[in-house]
Amino acid sequence: MEIVKANEIEKNKHFTALIYGQAGMGKTTTLSSLKGRTLILDVDGSSFVLAGCENIDVVKMNPKEPHKEFGEFYKYVLKHQNEYDNVVIDNLSHFSKLWLIERSKHTKSGQPELRDYGLLDNLIVEAVSAYKNLDLNVVFTAWEVEKEITMDSGRVYNKFYPDLRDKIINNVMGIIPIVARLVTDSEGERIYALTATLSTYAKNQYDDRQMAKQLELFKF
Repeated sequence: MEIVKANEIEKNKHFTALIYGQAGMGKTTTLSSLKGRTLILDVDGSSFVLAGCENIDVVKMNPKEPHKEFGEFYKYVLKHQNEYDNVVIDNLSHFSKLWLIERSKHTKSGQPELRDYGLLDNLIVEAVSAYKNLDLNVVFTAWEVEKEITMDSGRVYNKFYPDLRDKIINNVMGIIPIVARLVTDSEGERIYALTATLSTYAKNQYDDRQMAKQLELFKF
């Protein structure tokens, strides 16, 4: 066990972020604004919007072998991390669905078994933790899901979250310092919400911004 004095702790020079929003809103396009060289694992086939971008390498995941390729990508990152400034998993929501589909092919019922969901949960949490510890900027993307919340008073409201499994959503969002939701403001401009509201989960532990324009999110 290591004890470190708080006044000796330095702010991490790299960031880890989870950006989420509706499909087609522009999450992948946002990645073009990352500074330096970027390596992207394209899970959902959306990398075509980055055509012509310099300093971006894309690894396209085979949707029939998500587990194998997810592991191979991490090994590649470990071996070549000195060649990049940023690494991106685009996106976690679709990867989770592909992973469960792959598992279902090995069951008699054609559906994932109960233990498969636990294995997936562990895989996602361990992967997020492992990538966060790299000496790189790390970005995860996800789709959004709307959930109905009932308060103790009986009041019911809807809240938007990243589309991840309920059992790990708080864990994942808890260890990632930047959780940003891509929305459209009243003037039709796409922005990232960086602060939590009654209807949106978001946070920014890196600087004091409460929102950011779509292509200015990574200007830390």
